[in-house]
Amino acid sequence: MNHCFKFVTVLFVMLLLLSQGIMAQAAQRQRERSSAPKPIPSASQLLLATPENTEQLPFFSNFESGITGWTLDGQFNLIQNAQNFSVLSPGINPTLVTLPDDGHLPSAYSGSRMCWFGETSTGTFIGAGWDTIPQYPLNGGLSAEPQDGSLITPAIDLTSVSSAQLSFKTWWEIEGVDVDAYDVMQLEISPDNGVNFYPIGRGLINPLNDVDGEPWKAYSSGGLGQVGVWLDQLFDLTPWVGNTVHIRFRFDTGDDLYNGFRGWFIDDVSVTDAPLPAPNILSVQPSVAYPEELVNVIGQNFVNGAEVSVGGLAVSAIVSTSLAQLEVPFLAAGTYDVTITNPDGQSDTEVNGLTITNTFPPQIYSIDPDSVDVGTSVVVTVAGFDFDLGSVVDIGGIPLSNQAVVNSSTITGNSSSTLPGGIYNVTVTNSDGQSDVLVLGFEVYDPTGIKDGDLTGLPENFKLLQNYPNPFNPSTNIQFGLAKTSHVKLEVFDLLGKKVASILDDQMSAGYHTVKFDASSLAGGIYYYRIQTDEYVASKKLVLTK
Repeated sequence: MNHCFKFVTVLFVMLLLLSQGIMAQAAQRQRERSSAPKPIPSASQLLLATPENTEQLPFFSNFESGITGWTLDGQFNLIQNAQNFSVLSPGINPTLVTLPDDGHLPSAYSGSRMCWFGETSTGTFIGAGWDTIPQYPLNGGLSAEPQDGSLITPAIDLTSVSSAQLSFKTWWEIEGVDVDAYDVMQLEISPDNGVNFYPIGRGLINPLNDVDGEPWKAYSSGGLGQVGVWLDQLFDLTPWVGNTVHIRFRFDTGDDLYNGFRGWFIDDVSVTDAPLPAPNILSVQPSVAYPEELVNVIGQNFVNGAEVSVGGLAVSAIVSTSLAQLEVPFLAAGTYDVTITNPDGQSDTEVNGLTITNTFPPQIYSIDPDSVDVGTSVVVTVAGFDFDLGSVVDIGGIPLSNQAVVNSSTITGNSSSTLPGGIYNVTVTNSDGQSDVLVLGFEVYDPTGIKDGDLTGLPENFKLLQNYPNPFNPSTNIQFGLAKTSHVKLEVFDLLGKKVASILDDQMSAGYHTVKFDASSLAGGIYYYRIQTDEYVASKKLVLTK
């Protein structure tokens, strides 16, 4: 989504966002991406010199009988009934990350067991010691050190077959900042009992990079800022037939940044001697795109390592058997065939599948206000650039009513009053089909139970309620419940983690309490208020409009 000749405009937008406090503390520490490939580590120290057992084809494990013969290190572990665990709240979610759901881990794809890179103590792969180092609101989760680990199959006999394939189910949630190069989910194979490992296919299942990711926002198997889904993966093992092999699933964060997410889940691992199926392209979405934009190829039987061509080879990645991503190449405007070729040479072509255009796609960088109470509508202003007269904005899939394209950088309209409480994507789509998404850009608050008259009795648990009204100017009410008498600190932070106000620091009796916060001295923008007692910590977002 970057256009080098629009650098000045993009720089202006970034400076504007920075001035509003949108950059999180983690962004202050600049990550220097390295283009040099890392050496693939050996695992001979983890494996027996002579395997106790060698598995014959077909090989299948859904881990219901345990992990006998498998080798695990790092945070890889066998987990049962994962749905009973969740991301640590409020310590990690929503303080350090913003998740699109309640943070519970997924259920196994089949049965009740699966393998996972992560820890039940936090519901993430942030690792031990994270709570002994400084953390700041929405920094994505800083680890005490980089995290890595391996899940290695038993020895599998491919000596008497002429073809072989690996398939498995996977659910994952990792960082969204540099999704292609960090929190890497790698697939490797060893024909020599772990002395040497080699990439299978592309060697990883990570998608192409999406420059929209913020430190606190996850990229999952469902997409940037979306709830994860189970995906099918398929790899060609035919280059290694004639050998007894170990297959390794290897996770590597690459550094200590943005590790407060749910990690990598693996289930239903299968190795057979079946030949690979032929790929089948069903659609290209969007079908009109500008160079360097990401386009999705939807279909069937895509094998990791397959190549996508649009007037020649394009930068691409196989995300699952049904999804390939490609970066639109710099070609003359026109309509091109899209071809996907699996590693075994089988291919399919979508004739005239992609139109490359000279028209810039829309880019959206804000919606104001960015929240509303449930059951109500609000007039919003969507800001960005390269909107056209036919642009349509939707929030959570529901178009704005009374929409007006004011100019190429401003669209106004009314949000829907029918959206239930939650956080929603904001999408702008131009008349040619090109679009952009502000992921989790609009929140619908459900204020049920937060008005003074409803706060009666003794709460069973500690709780921090959403401020009301929100957005507000210049004052708002913050309400909380105490299960017992406690010393309470109530503070407000900006998005760089700097404390900007201390509202309360006192002993408070059990029950519900309401305090008024006057923000007259603060600039308009997004802030977080945090409550802390000896037994409870929680934070929520408030929006000051000026």
